[in-house]
Amino acid sequence: MPHLYGPDGRPVRREQLLRERLGPSLASVRQPWMLDAVAAGLTPARLAGVIRAADSGDTREMYALAGELEERHPRYGATLGVRRRAALAVEPSVEAASDSAADKALAEEIRALVRAPAFRAMLQRCLWGLGPGLAAIEILWDRSGPQWMPQAYEWRDPRWFRWDREDASRLRALVDEDQAEGLPLDPFKWIVHAPSLRPGIPARGGLARPVAALFCLASHALADWAGWLENYGRPIRVGKYDRAATDEEKDTLHRAVSLLGSDAAATMPASMDVELLEASRSSSSDAYERFARWLDEQVTIAVLGQAGTTQGTPGRLGSDEAQADVRADILAGDCEELAETLNRDLVRPYIDLNRGPQAAYPRIVLRPEDPEDAELLAKTLRMLVPLGLRVEAAEVRGRLGWADPPAGAEVLEAPSGPAPAPSGSARSAAAESGSRQSLLEELEGRALDGWERVMDPLLAPLRELLERSATREEFLAGMAGALGAMDDSELRRALAAATFAARGLGDARDEA
Repeated sequence: MPHLYGPDGRPVRREQLLRERLGPSLASVRQPWMLDAVAAGLTPARLAGVIRAADSGDTREMYALAGELEERHPRYGATLGVRRRAALAVEPSVEAASDSAADKALAEEIRALVRAPAFRAMLQRCLWGLGPGLAAIEILWDRSGPQWMPQAYEWRDPRWFRWDREDASRLRALVDEDQAEGLPLDPFKWIVHAPSLRPGIPARGGLARPVAALFCLASHALADWAGWLENYGRPIRVGKYDRAATDEEKDTLHRAVSLLGSDAAATMPASMDVELLEASRSSSSDAYERFARWLDEQVTIAVLGQAGTTQGTPGRLGSDEAQADVRADILAGDCEELAETLNRDLVRPYIDLNRGPQAAYPRIVLRPEDPEDAELLAKTLRMLVPLGLRVEAAEVRGRLGWADPPAGAEVLEAPSGPAPAPSGSARSAAAESGSRQSLLEELEGRALDGWERVMDPLLAPLRELLERSATREEFLAGMAGALGAMDDSELRRALAAATFAARGLGDARDEA
């Protein structure tokens, strides 16, 4: 077997891949229980300390807080769930590196991994990293068969890891032998998804970081609001007694007034009176409510990229159109990052372990379905392929999310072969139709003479756009400008000449 190396250049130790490296244990630093709760009683000063520690490399409390926020902040938990489920709903596809038989075979092996039941659960665990900014999945490899196969994907608590102080892009595992700095992760053993929601060190990339400040403000605002309701949300009870009332009578009246507040019932002498004054309708309560709603709105902006409303279908954050627009914008980025993680930490290790290093690898693609994109792709191919554009079939199938057909499979094909011979009275009509078809083919042949000269000025902007576009998105974004720059003067002259010729031949045929 060849020597294998991970993305960071460290050698792969095959014997370590078969061992579970970071399972939870009560007798180790990897406690399964949430013993370091942070959210309860969180103050601005305490939060500032947690953030400073994370920025210096100690992310344990920040990752603990990220998990608590999803439970304690209803709006954050709901919007984060929307974002995760949107990405999870995208069906993964696999693109072969080329149309060669060997590359197609490698792609089919990756499709088998994608179809495995454990793969979808692994995607969900990777998306858990959106909150804390880290999801570490341990691959439990199985070597009992002829190939290396992922037997299970185990999520590991982010609190059990820390980022390398010298190289912030490398993750280290906290183990009993080194609870301070940890040890480097074994290559080909881990799927590490660290969403890059902002540039800089990965410890600052999670959604929980901006939401934590909003949660801290909301906690204090709700506490003040609850205090205001406690003091001013109920009627004020005023007891009145005569000047001649004794101390005992005054105590009796005070107890009666107190019981009205808690039990809504009391007894007192007939000579005494209790008056209920309605609480002042101060604007303070509205101010608390507006502030709480504003904070929830900021959480929605942080997670979904726009402020959802409370109107629309029950159970949704806002109207379908608004939410669909937001998810389409953010979903593309989430899917692209997740696909890059899978291709780096799953596809390449699987192929290297079973087939050795390759010059090119198949790719898992997570592309949100867009009927308009599929229609545009079909129109583009229909226009450019007849003009000589060469496109790999595997690439087109990958963009559409379709698998390469296996050998011997029944496939759809364009109709071919001669049509059934007509019989009876239909023969004369068929002969007439054949004559017309021959005339049309003749006209078509004349019109296509010199098509390169005619089409070159029309297609030149598209060729230039294809050459300078690095991604499909860049190409689609530049389509409007390229279409506007097309020069169709030669094409119009050619079409006018072909129309004139067709009219002349038609008139001559009619006279004959």
